[in-house]
Amino acid sequence: MVLVLEEPGGTRTRWAASESTPVLMWTGELPETPLDFTGLDLEAAPVSVPRQSPAAEDTIVEASAFLNEHVMVGTVQLGKAPAALVPETVAPVPSLGDGVGMQGPAAVLGEMPILEHTAEGSNVRNVGRDEASLHGLLKESGFKFSRRQELWYLNSTWKPGTRDTKVMNLISAAAKAGVSFDIQDPGPSRRMALLKEGDRIRLSPGKAVIHGVDGFGMHEAVSEFPEMVAEVREGRSTHRTPVQVSIGERAHRFDISHESGALELASPEEAERWNVEIGAVLPPGVSADLDRKTGRRVQDLVPGQRVSVSGKEITLADLKSYQRQRYDGVKVLAVERGPVEQLRYVLLEREQSRRVWVEATATETVPVHEAGTIRETGFSAPRFRIQHVNDVRQGEKVSATGIRPNGTGARMREIITASGTLTAVEDRNGGEYELTIETRRGPVQVRQGEDYGYRPEVTTMTPGTTAVPTVAAKPLGLGPGLDTLDPLLTGTTIQHPSL
Repeated sequence: MVLVLEEPGGTRTRWAASESTPVLMWTGELPETPLDFTGLDLEAAPVSVPRQSPAAEDTIVEASAFLNEHVMVGTVQLGKAPAALVPETVAPVPSLGDGVGMQGPAAVLGEMPILEHTAEGSNVRNVGRDEASLHGLLKESGFKFSRRQELWYLNSTWKPGTRDTKVMNLISAAAKAGVSFDIQDPGPSRRMALLKEGDRIRLSPGKAVIHGVDGFGMHEAVSEFPEMVAEVREGRSTHRTPVQVSIGERAHRFDISHESGALELASPEEAERWNVEIGAVLPPGVSADLDRKTGRRVQDLVPGQRVSVSGKEITLADLKSYQRQRYDGVKVLAVERGPVEQLRYVLLEREQSRRVWVEATATETVPVHEAGTIRETGFSAPRFRIQHVNDVRQGEKVSATGIRPNGTGARMREIITASGTLTAVEDRNGGEYELTIETRRGPVQVRQGEDYGYRPEVTTMTPGTTAVPTVAAKPLGLGPGLDTLDPLLTGTTIQHPSL
């Protein structure tokens, strides 16, 4: 005789058997983990069914992190096994559609849901029957409910990294919904997916790897470093954890990880001892060596350091440019916040003491070649200002964007940006303006106004200082109370007291 077995999804397999072949019939829900009855003396033995590989789940998660659902093909086992032979990992879950009628475990009054996530398994306990919103979050994150064990669980056959992603998705979604978990782990290690901002981590060779940069700005793993205690910062992921370490008066920020997916926790007492008795008294050479291995983000650069950084020189001509150039082995003199939080203006000293203000990305990690100090302070960064065309005098350096004048009846409009000296402003039809700007390639006309889609305005620039400012002598004839600031640079009006 031939047995035809149909698995979930419609896959059918054929098996040859004699009429006397015993078959163990299974009633009710099927276990997710296949049962092995090899060697057991039963009156009936289950039909052998080839098991589908669970690797499909891991492959999907690794290749497409945006997928929220896993594709799993379980194994059908026929027959009913004695309860004593069912492994503890059995956690059948019925298909309940949108969760209506879900029977969750009775939650302990006053306690929050308990999340346990280790390399061996992941589950959530103490979820009430009426917590429908949390039921939905658990299902969306790949958790299934076990009636027998009264808990929600992730498939233990999935790779730890796959479960890390699922747990992080659950924690993130729960936080947005205002749900918190009581995280329990055996310690002293904790999965990176469970780490939160403010946790203390013990860093030591072999227990963690630092993600640093080499002298060319290429990422490299750093495995040799002194033992330290670090604090977890925001922006964590399943693969890397951002931390901060304080050595002396300097804070170092970098990413760490470990191939196991877990990091060692440090007790509050150990962290306090490190900050007060060890980290605070380490010599400056330790901090400089760590900078050379891990680099620094642009926003954390210290004046006096010699670095390599990518950016663009700050000029009106390059205001709308996205091109960057590399500045190697330059000395940092000042770091100022740019027009937005994501940008920094950095004053660099190049060869032959040439100084230039450069715009760089605040969070970019750059290599630090050596530490140093500077005596000059008080530099002022460049500043840009948008002004109406009528508020700017001819002869000023400006940058303007608008439409290039075309011939009569032209159907296409060309958008242009011109930078140079403003030589003329023509008011056309009240509210429409034609600007003439003398650029390096000659005069350029730019039209602005409501009909052209551009406001009649230009951008002016106050250059940054590249030398220590000195106190200028007070001009003769100016009495007390006079405002001597240049109105063209500040946009203010000089107010003279009445005589």
